[in-house]
Amino acid sequence: MNEQDWKNLWQESATDLHVHYHADQLEAELNQRLDKVSQQVNRRNRRETLAAIAVGMVAVPLSLIMPELLARIGFAWMALYALGVLYVIRKVKQTQPDTDLEMDQQTYLTSHIHYLKLERKMLRNVLWWYLAPAWVAATLVFMGVSSTWQEWVGFQVFILAMYGWILRMNLKAAKDTFDPLIQDLEAQLSQFSTHEA
Repeated sequence: MNEQDWKNLWQESATDLHVHYHADQLEAELNQRLDKVSQQVNRRNRRETLAAIAVGMVAVPLSLIMPELLARIGFAWMALYALGVLYVIRKVKQTQPDTDLEMDQQTYLTSHIHYLKLERKMLRNVLWWYLAPAWVAATLVFMGVSSTWQEWVGFQVFILAMYGWILRMNLKAAKDTFDPLIQDLEAQLSQFSTHEA
């Protein structure tokens, strides 16, 4: 080998080391972001689980003792709603990858992408699985105990304003938190698949 061959070999190895370092650094950053999002989701799930249990514990007895039929139906619906919330949270949580297990990188990325897409879907569909059933229950209860149409209209305006804020916050979280992370994981999976091929 002449001197030029040695230089070319040295430059190729230096470039290769730099690329691996950069890939390792990106992987570490993605893992940090995944851990942070996972912690946020777990905190939210604990709050929602406790709230659903509390709602169910209040709604069941009230569905039996309220004198007004609409209020009883509303509280029964509210108890079913609480069970539905628990079911949805539990169903999505079961897909959360276990980070303690050793798995190949492709499986690791694919399982996290699937889980994050389900979490994002929960946020995007919050109107249908979370807000609408609660609105039906609250409206039935309020209609059962309310005496005037002005109270009912005021209640609906309050509920719609609060639900609008909740919907906006969930859609923003889906867009700002989950979309970029899913895109980055998909890009890394694509890069990994290309590199393996």
